[in-house]
Amino acid sequence: MNAPTGEPDQALGRVVNTMRGWSHLQLAGLIGVVSAAIFALDLVTPTGVAGGVPYLLPVTLGLGSRDRRFVMAVAGATSALTVVGMVLAPEGSSPTDYVLANRGLALVAIWVTALGVRSQVALAARLEQAHQELLQRESLARLGEMAAVVAHEVRNPLAGIMGVLQVLETRPRPDGERKVLADVRERLAGLTRTVDDLMAFARPSRLLEERCDLKTLLRETRALIESDGHWPDLELQIEGPELSTIADRQQLRRAVLNVVLNAAAAQSGQGQVLAEVDTQGDQVQIIVSDQGPGVPHHLRDRIFEPFFTTRTQGTGLGLPIVAQTLRAHGGTVDMAPGPTGGTRVTLSLPAREA
Repeated sequence: MNAPTGEPDQALGRVVNTMRGWSHLQLAGLIGVVSAAIFALDLVTPTGVAGGVPYLLPVTLGLGSRDRRFVMAVAGATSALTVVGMVLAPEGSSPTDYVLANRGLALVAIWVTALGVRSQVALAARLEQAHQELLQRESLARLGEMAAVVAHEVRNPLAGIMGVLQVLETRPRPDGERKVLADVRERLAGLTRTVDDLMAFARPSRLLEERCDLKTLLRETRALIESDGHWPDLELQIEGPELSTIADRQQLRRAVLNVVLNAAAAQSGQGQVLAEVDTQGDQVQIIVSDQGPGVPHHLRDRIFEPFFTTRTQGTGLGLPIVAQTLRAHGGTVDMAPGPTGGTRVTLSLPAREA
């Protein structure tokens, strides 16, 4: 019985997927062994190994790589072996026109194959990225639904407790009791902010877009910080040209405030946080820089994950909400080490006019 025609393709796919689980060092080792074997045969064969065509095999093995540059490096190395093999082969001292033509065609074949492999590697990378994004969206959707239920069930009791506290505080009480009530109110206010973050993450509001001046938005953010007694020693410095775009002012201001407060927390609420307005191509940017210890390299990929936080206090939703807000506006958020230390967070938005 003949095997189904799809089996060879499936077998090749399994081999390629297996190699993609290898490190570049392992893959380079395999390609090196195969190339060395072909080169050895090339040197001892009077007419060369089919004009250098077997060198297509190590190039094809580049399908196991996730890096297009690796594929082109393999093509360059095998091209060099093709030429050297022609020169060092028994008839290489004076290669005939036939040998030269075969080797030239082999070089063309190597680079055509390399470009095809490079294209396939790029396509596989894009498909994998799209798959991961789809899985992440599904996971976030389920997480958002759960967060919405929890927030809804907690919000109403919190409102009732806050109402009772307000009534109790209006009655004459000893200073000790007033201090306890104030402490309870502050803790409940923190819990209310957590619930608000859950609701904002689980059910993001519809964008109410308008012309938004970025430096004005930063000044409003600075005013909010200055009115908050938690940050008496923090200074928000604003620099850059007057730029504007179309955005939801309230959501964007909340995102900027989250980033600035993260920068403040990194500096223990002291010193200066710099907020710059800039342009990059067709994007307008708000760049927030601090002089804190920075985010460890191994944590940078997780910093925008929901509920992940490096702080002892915090929900781990501030930066995910920032990323969610920027995505809703068609923008991006990027975190990187600052040029002189600390952390540099860049909020990029499309430069749009009304």
